[in-house]
Amino acid sequence: MKPSLQVRYSLAVVFILTAVVGLMGIAHLYGFRSLISASTLATAKTVIETIYQEEKKQGENLAWFLARILMDPVSRSRAPAIDGLIAAALDQPGVVYVVVHDAEGRVINRAGSWSKRAPDRDAIPGTGPREKAGDSPPAQIAQALSVGKIVSRVDGLTFHITAPIMGSGRPLGTVTVGTSLQATKTDVAKFGGYMDAVATSSMRYFLVLYIGIAMMIVVIGLGIGIVMVQDMARPIRALGRYMRRIGTGSYDEPPPFERSDELGDLARELGRMAQNLKKVAQVSRLATLGELAVGVAHELNQPLNTIRLAADNVLLSRRSGGGDSDFTESKLRLISEQAANMGDRIQRMCVVGRAEGGRTMIDARESVRDAVSLLASRFEDEGIEMSIDLPDDAALVLGRRNELAQVLINLIANARDAVLEAAQARGDPSDASRGHIWIRIELRPEEVIIEVADNGNGIDPDLVERIFDPFFTTKEVTKGTGLGLSISLGIVDAMGGRLGAANKDGGAAFTVHLPKADGAA
Repeated sequence: MKPSLQVRYSLAVVFILTAVVGLMGIAHLYGFRSLISASTLATAKTVIETIYQEEKKQGENLAWFLARILMDPVSRSRAPAIDGLIAAALDQPGVVYVVVHDAEGRVINRAGSWSKRAPDRDAIPGTGPREKAGDSPPAQIAQALSVGKIVSRVDGLTFHITAPIMGSGRPLGTVTVGTSLQATKTDVAKFGGYMDAVATSSMRYFLVLYIGIAMMIVVIGLGIGIVMVQDMARPIRALGRYMRRIGTGSYDEPPPFERSDELGDLARELGRMAQNLKKVAQVSRLATLGELAVGVAHELNQPLNTIRLAADNVLLSRRSGGGDSDFTESKLRLISEQAANMGDRIQRMCVVGRAEGGRTMIDARESVRDAVSLLASRFEDEGIEMSIDLPDDAALVLGRRNELAQVLINLIANARDAVLEAAQARGDPSDASRGHIWIRIELRPEEVIIEVADNGNGIDPDLVERIFDPFFTTKEVTKGTGLGLSISLGIVDAMGGRLGAANKDGGAAFTVHLPKADGAA
């Protein structure tokens, strides 16, 4: 089932808005993710550098403090005092070793294990220059002695800090303190995990926020799309109903609305088209009536001659003195019958020709009789035989008697043309004696079926789908307008029925299906 215009346009609007919002959301989330990553990295570097500097400062303070208190024991070579001081320093948190050198770079005393070096991969990023090849502790000690200042370096997870021991303005030696950065690495890892958690939480928050915004935009867009489409769909549906009414012959109905936009222009053009179609239908109807009038005039000639002859006989009888009342009565009866016959035919002509009001309950048999009475004498002259099969019960339908008669006249006239074309195809256009047209009405529980069939050459299978199109005809220009079947289809459709065509027994059969009306109603 094809979705309606409103559904299709609403879905299109929603799809476009969803795509736009989705692309914007992806772009914003990507930018936000990059911003969070850059912020996290910058913050981590800043924090790591801060922790490193704090660790370095604490180690330098410890090394400088040891250098000052070791000045006296070193200058007096008091080994027990030196042992006690470095043992006390080794007990400080994070200190892994303490080494005291003299001014010549020889080890005076040491505590802990200063030779263990962690692999380079464990080094904390951003903690200063790495150890170069050949950069050994003696070089660091010599540098501290020469500059008289604290010298430090990082080797793996160990922070080596060397402070000169000064006495009387000259270096007495150095003290080197090695502190472990394992605790710093743990703190950095914890901070990195915290920053990752913050970034993930922020991403989730903004993802939910973007999804909420996207849904809100989609809902708003859907509402706007529905309103816009409804504003367009309502007049289009009204125009569709108006066009269907035009198709059923309601040409005088005004356009459904007045607007100053393109839809208003379309409605006005449809109104003008309806008036033009009304003129075309009237021309086609007048052409049919004109053709029928010729046949009726020819048909009325015989009863008029009969009436004239009967009247002359009565006059002659009276002049001759004859007083045969039976003879006079018989002639007057003949005149009355012929006059009634003429009046009936003229009345049926008037029924077909006049415009009627609204649809009422009619007997389809009367429409068949109207059509046949106007065509029978002409067909008889052409040698075409007509068979009529009407039920005894009334075939009640809702419609207009003259319109249904017009439909049947069109169908019977087309059957006549088919029979004549078949005679022409046999090589004798003047001989249609083998032509036959069948007209029958079948009553069913829910519908009335009227069939008009002939024994002509049938309908070309390639043209079956086109014969009801306006202005389509296979006849010569002077013999058909191509509107008869189209107008008939509109009349039948307006009565709630359907008109079909098919080939049957070598000829063509047109079938009118009309819903049966309730006689009691």
